[in-house]
Amino acid sequence: MDIVKFLQSQPLVPTSLIFTTSHILHLKRQCVPSLKCTTFEALASHTWRSWVRSLDLSPSLNVKLLFSVNIRKKLSPEIPQGFYGNGFVLGCAQTNAKDLVGANLHHGVRLVQQAKSALNDDCIRSMVDLLEDKTVKTDLSTSLVISQWSKLGLEDLDFGEGQPLHMGPLTSDIYCLFLPVMGDSDAVRVLVSMPEGIAEKFEYYMNEFWTKKITQMLINGVS
Repeated sequence: MDIVKFLQSQPLVPTSLIFTTSHILHLKRQCVPSLKCTTFEALASHTWRSWVRSLDLSPSLNVKLLFSVNIRKKLSPEIPQGFYGNGFVLGCAQTNAKDLVGANLHHGVRLVQQAKSALNDDCIRSMVDLLEDKTVKTDLSTSLVISQWSKLGLEDLDFGEGQPLHMGPLTSDIYCLFLPVMGDSDAVRVLVSMPEGIAEKFEYYMNEFWTKKITQMLINGVS
């Protein structure tokens, strides 16, 4: 199945979800103490898992998460300070839909971490060489692509009229963006477009973990 072709054949609607510090900490707590993780690792894994769940894919389908990885300190020698060109490659986490959806967040986070750690000097240089071959194309057919813009610092730019009210596009394609939230440097806006009939399911799965927590708090409060 080519998920990308399926998504692009449907009328798309944007979904925009804000994850505050409390949301992100709650996601991270699902991994500790056995596994420490970053905000990106927890939120990317959660988004990937929710995306796959909402699409109701075949359990045996191999699904991928592609995400940009900063390589400035991964090369030997490291890229020197003051270099302002691109310095990233795509990391790739993959598993079958059944294992990703059936397991908890811990499983997805570990896959993302393994994909990041696999990008050593030799691997990166091989990827750069491969880019020279224009006949080679990245397989996106069963992939969710996430690009993190939330730590670029562009939200702090001031061209004379004050800081921006929003940084990033107002809507998105099928590729997912992590954007900064104005006024809350620790929050992240998740922006991605989905077919209209699937967008509601995606939002439900993205918010499900928090809804369950609130429900449990209300139950405990009543009891």
